[in-house]
Order: sequence, then structure tokens, then C-alpha cells
Amino acid sequence: MHAFGTSASVAPLRARARPRGGAPARRASATRVSASSRKKESSDASRREVLAAPGLAALFGSVAAEQLWFPGAALAKTPAALKGAAAKTSVGIKPVSVGYDEWTTDLSAFGPPAGPLGGAVGCEDYAAFKPVIRSFIDGIKSGECPPWARDATRGWLLREEGGNRVMLTILVPAGQAQKDGLAFFIDSGPKANPFWKEQAWLDRTEPIQATASVGFLIRGAPPPNMTGRYFGQYRLGWNGRKEDWVPLFVSKEATDFHNSVGIPFSVAHEIVKAPGNTYKTKAKTGIEVFHLINSKAGGDAMNAAFDPNSPFFKDEKRYVGPYESILWKIEEDIVFKA
Repeated sequence: MHAFGTSASVAPLRARARPRGGAPARRASATRVSASSRKKESSDASRREVLAAPGLAALFGSVAAEQLWFPGAALAKTPAALKGAAAKTSVGIKPVSVGYDEWTTDLSAFGPPAGPLGGAVGCEDYAAFKPVIRSFIDGIKSGECPPWARDATRGWLLREEGGNRVMLTILVPAGQAQKDGLAFFIDSGPKANPFWKEQAWLDRTEPIQATASVGFLIRGAPPPNMTGRYFGQYRLGWNGRKEDWVPLFVSKEATDFHNSVGIPFSVAHEIVKAPGNTYKTKAKTGIEVFHLINSKAGGDAMNAAFDPNSPFFKDEKRYVGPYESILWKIEEDIVFKA
């Protein structure tokens, strides 16, 4: 099970680029050279050019320009240099030093294709919600649960930062289990699940957002337990193949930014198109990324950059909306099957 890992992820895993035939590695290298050199200009000049892009001032207000691009370590030029830039870290951000080659799209070592399934729902009464979700978690552990959840290997109980949504996201095999699980979250129309009408804790003014997706890229390594940290969940459309998106995600600039806001581990997924999926895009491919983030401050910085006007997106015409993001506090990291 590879989206966030199963038994392999209980012990930290250091994922390195091992693409089939070497092709993805060559694409990533070419992307790094093109993005960072720009006619052999220095990295500082390249960064100033990006920071001068229209819209950044409106996005980030009066924050110092260097901190907009690398809020966790303004003067760090490489992942290794981040460690020496701790004194320059923005308040609350805990930068990391994931290397430029510490990613892979060869996930065969983690078992059959799999990915997260979950629905974000509004919650008016968390105390009333907890026994309901606890019963469901215990049911997965005992096997007394819907068939689509029986092969779940890991899960995370999540609460939204700055909102009232909650979510249990579970890792299940790709295919029918994900499609059947998505149907659980349908709350209107002839195929509506009556469960949602029975829940007094549910905030019905908050639309359910449900997705299932299949992992295709891992960056960095997960800790044995993620409880107390944060997940940033990000969705957007990509008008092309996911393989063509990979070099942008693992480029030098993207890696430096992810390190600077404190993201030690990320998984990219392709969104499953099936009834119950609420993410709609006109793009060929729907992409969902879960970033593990060390601090709320880092999550806030990441969310601020996830905007169509940011330099990561504004000049790439293959990016298509809508841009959706949620910052979650990880209440509980659950292992169902080792």
C-alpha cells in the first residue's frame, strides 16, 4: 500500500528517485536546469525575477520579499543549507532538508496501487461526532465495516484549522473499493446515503467535499507517527498527463519552497472520477497532494502560495482550476494493518 505507506511507513522510509528507465529523472534534471539557470543568471537573480511577478504583493502584503519565496529559511540555497538558516526562520515554521533526489514515482515496492479515501464534512458538535467516528474506526479494525473499508491499512482522523470540518481519510486499494467508498458521501438525490440525515452533529451548511485518489509520487519520508502535525490537502486540475507534471513538482524551486515551509513528506495522487467525487475540473487530470507539514505556520505559508497567481502556477497554462486546499490538524494516526 503506497499512498502514505503501510508497514513500510511505520518505520521511516527514505524515498529516492528510481524512475523506470531513468526517464523521469532526466526530465526532472532538465526542469531544474531550465528553471534555475535562465541564461546562466544566479539563483538570487532568478528568485528576484519570480518575486517581481504581478499579484505577489497582493497575496502576501508587507511580508519581506525573501520570506515570500522561502519563508522558512530566507538565505538557504540548498536543502542542506536550511539547517544553518534556523535563526532566520519565520516564527513558528520548522524547515526541513529533503534532498532534490529524494522522490520516486516507482511505487511498486509498496504493493498494489492504493490511495486515500475521505470526505470533509462540517461538524457542529465534535463531542457528539467522536463516538460515531470511533465506532467506525473500531469497525474497520474488527472487520465489522462496509466492504470497501475492510482492506484499509492506515487512516488519519483530521480536524480543520480555521474551520469546523472533520475527516477520517483511509488508505484503501485502488479500484472498486474507492468507487464504492465515494458513494458513501452522496448526501442528496436518489442515491443519497440516509446516514447523513441521521447525524445531529453534522453542519449541513457546509457542503461535503469527498475524493478518492491513487498515489503516483512520494517525496521525502514519513515519520512513524504523524499525530499532532498537519496535513495540507491540495487539489487542482492539470491539462496533461501526470508524468508531465512531475518535473514541476520536484524542481529545485519547488523543493526549496517545500523545505522552507517545513514539509518532510508528500504524496501526489490522481483523483478518481466516480459518483460521490466532489472535485470537478475541466482538465484532463485531477491532482491531489497531501503534504505533511511540521507546523501551523508552515501550513499557512503553504496555503498562501497555493494560488493561481503565485509564481508556481501563473505562467503554466496547463494548470486549471479550481484550486482547493484545506489545512488539517492530525488528531490521530491509525494503523489498521501492519
